[in-house]
Amino acid sequence: MVQDPEGVAGSDDPGSTLCRACGICCGGALFSSGSLTEEEATRLRTRLTVLPARASSGRADGSAGADLPADGPRPNVPMFAIPCPAHGPSGCTIYEGRPATCVEYACALLDRLRAGEVSLDEALRKVSELRRGLANIDPQLPRLSSVPGGGSLWARAAGLRAAAEPGAVAERRRLAATLMELVVLERGLMQLDDRVCRSGTASPSGSQASDQPSHQPSPPAPTTAR
Repeated sequence: MVQDPEGVAGSDDPGSTLCRACGICCGGALFSSGSLTEEEATRLRTRLTVLPARASSGRADGSAGADLPADGPRPNVPMFAIPCPAHGPSGCTIYEGRPATCVEYACALLDRLRAGEVSLDEALRKVSELRRGLANIDPQLPRLSSVPGGGSLWARAAGLRAAAEPGAVAERRRLAATLMELVVLERGLMQLDDRVCRSGTASPSGSQASDQPSHQPSPPAPTTAR
């Protein structure tokens, strides 16, 4: 079910309505970390899981540890872990003061909405469909105790293989069914951002991915606030 925090469905800005009803980029399905400014790291230290400063790549390249992009690569900046602890059942609890990288990020669905290629109702239905898929797959994936928030979706998917007993037929069938669900879900998520982990992690024959971010640079992306 699409959440409507604070009644934002009545907002005059369709983009803001879509983003606040979605939150998929906040939950670890697309990214495992995002960049912060020094001011944000200090101001939001009690609301976010602030990580040590490092280079921010702004892309995934098939890794399960993609950085939430802002204006392209940034050298040695503070980061925050995703899944984001400031995002709850009713949406973002720091929306008005959220990090600039969150303000600047626009997924492909938001771009299509702004371009008039899809209506707000169509975009919300797509979000609702993806959120149902994520809710269904979440209990089937192990949480990583060593990673803040339990790890990104794709790192947890990689951990699913390690948790399975290779000799148990029932377990192997359950694993195969879960991986197929991930393949279908991944195709939907790639409509939001095609930098999410490719089917190398989700498919039964693919390789496992780590939760460490890629550091290959990407061209700067347009920064349109939402």
